[in-house]
Amino acid sequence: MVGVNCYMTILCEFWTSDEFFDVAIEISGIPTVRFQILHEKNAMLLFKKEFETLEQLRSFHNDFVMEGGKSRCSLLNIPATEYLLSRYPCGLMAGDVIELKSGFTQNEEHMKYNFLKRVGWRFTVITGDKHYPNVVWLQTHKEGSQQKYFPIFEKYIPRFCVIKGS
Repeated sequence: MVGVNCYMTILCEFWTSDEFFDVAIEISGIPTVRFQILHEKNAMLLFKKEFETLEQLRSFHNDFVMEGGKSRCSLLNIPATEYLLSRYPCGLMAGDVIELKSGFTQNEEHMKYNFLKRVGWRFTVITGDKHYPNVVWLQTHKEGSQQKYFPIFEKYIPRFCVIKGS
């Protein structure tokens, strides 16, 4: 799996965990992809590299994964826990319980969510990603909700109130 957008340079991370083997992600892309990897059991950052073209990335990925190139690299082996954020710059902490007081629609690139019908819902703040500190991750326990996790940009946090702090 390679998730990549075209930018001037493509900064890519190569990860492994108990659930997947050698996944490459572009970290200036979609925060939700990296969030999922950080929360996988025993996830480890293996390698980071910048590429100028998508073709360079594909070629390196093929060598890294398929051709044993990983053995020729100096692997980082950094646990994902090193990248988890438990205290957000806005003051919220993992474990806080918040309630949505006024509805809104978050219409940010790659993160479009409608919270107009979720007024009164309670969410637990969970650990986020140090690379994206302005994205607060929430978990809902609402029965029947098809989505369990929600990334919220800090600018929308004033629409919530803290019910229980950590």
